Amino acid sequence: MERDFKRVAVAIKSEKGASSDRIISFFTSDGEIVKARCYGSRKTIKGLRIPLYSEGVISFYSQGSGLSSVKDADIISTHEDVKSDWRAEMLFSLIAELLLSSPDLDGRAYSLYLSSLDRIGEAGLYRVGIVFIVKFLDFLGLSSDYKVCPKCLREYSPDDVLGYSPTLMSPVCSECDETGSLYPLYPNARKYLARMIEVSVDHAYLLNVSPMMERRIFSYLLRLLHFFPQRLMSLNILERELE
Repeated sequence: MERDFKRVAVAIKSEKGASSDRIISFFTSDGEIVKARCYGSRKTIKGLRIPLYSEGVISFYSQGSGLSSVKDADIISTHEDVKSDWRAEMLFSLIAELLLSSPDLDGRAYSLYLSSLDRIGEAGLYRVGIVFIVKFLDFLGLSSDYKVCPKCLREYSPDDVLGYSPTLMSPVCSECDETGSLYPLYPNARKYLARMIEVSVDHAYLLNVSPMMERRIFSYLLRLLHFFPQRLMSLNILERELE
């Protein structure tokens, strides 16, 4: 990486650094994670401040040690809607963990993340969470088409209630279920998720589902994230707060 470089990026995680500095993890428009020190960025110190969830054109200086420094930032949006709801902040903390623990991301993941930030105020917590989790797992190759059992390759019937396979990290037919029916996926929810896989992100937000069903599907997807290859520290907290 060049020593001086610019990227369109979003601040997805912010941690305390030495003195008045903060260590910010940026997710760039080409799917790269850049971890950088922002000098003098705490509120009590005058300096460059980049609020969490801010999108902008960020100027970096690479120090060659894996940690860059922020030279300047032209902020485009601060996405204040996220900060107005602590539950939304917990969701985006979980999303940041998913991004930071997933290699080989690309511009699709950036567009998905940005769409989530832009829509949280209008679409709401559950819809944003569902769309992000379903589409992101699909990008990683960890999703199902919800039409055919990936284990026995049997096509589902309209009334099938699916189980789950931690081995495959995927819903499966009831005969291939490895969890003793602890993670059931009922027909209407399965049809909704199958359609979401087929359509674009923008179209996914327009799919009709009742508020009760939306909440149930979101809770179901959170439960499945316990099988994600890396431990997600925000997951249990978010689940408790939604009970």
